[in-house]
Amino acid sequence: MERSKLHNRITKLSLAGLCICLGLLIPYFSGHAMGVPGSVLLPMHIPVLIAGLLLGYRYGAICGFVTPIVSSLLTGMPALWPMLPMMACELTTYGVVTGILRKKFKMPLYLSLIGAMIAGRIVSGIVYAVIVMPASITPVMESVITTLMTGLPGILIQLAIIPAAVKLLERKVKIEDADGDARGFAGAVMEDAITKE
Repeated sequence: MERSKLHNRITKLSLAGLCICLGLLIPYFSGHAMGVPGSVLLPMHIPVLIAGLLLGYRYGAICGFVTPIVSSLLTGMPALWPMLPMMACELTTYGVVTGILRKKFKMPLYLSLIGAMIAGRIVSGIVYAVIVMPASITPVMESVITTLMTGLPGILIQLAIIPAAVKLLERKVKIEDADGDARGFAGAVMEDAITKE
């Protein structure tokens, strides 16, 4: 593997791992330290959305799928049933859709974010309907509306924080969409480390 491609892959893996860790830590501290329910602040959503926007749909999907499962096993949040399958599907959708809209279709940051937020909630509603009441559209609509209303503070936080965080990270850590040259701070650090070996 070429050195530039190796740099790019290591950078993406490192950032994906960081997003998964943040997806475990932020909900834990916001829930236990501040006592705010996750359904209100939606803290696990933030690192997954950032991963999809910054790293693309593959890494976004991995972060979205792995984070709620590991969190459920380590902290009990979300509950194994029925919340875990709903959240795993919702967060995986966030990671995939943000990555596809931003990296494949080159859509603006805000449109990619909002499109993924809508798609994730629809998928969550469908999973809820399949679990609770199969073959009915009513639970899907009720679930989407309920999660939107309950999570409104979290949605506003996401719209305020995520675009700024992604732009900052893009300036500091350059990542190629294809397996091209990885430049920037992370690339320079890795190149220096490899050269010294």
